[in-house]
Amino acid sequence: MKLRLGGKRLVGVRVKVKLKSLQTNREVDTVALLNVGYETEKPECIVPVRLAEEFEI
Repeated sequence: MKLRLGGKRLVGVRVKVKLKSLQTNREVDTVALLNVGYETEKPECIVPVRLAEEFEI
């Protein structure tokens, strides 16, 4: 993913992560996108629908 902001090229960084559901104890290896310029007051983990279904959430 390559984005531009004010002429600067922004690149999202992808890292491998292992997510574990505290409700079902299921684990999934996936890829997370970091450094996208999105900010919040609290930490957030936004997942695709398929992954949410796998975790039964």
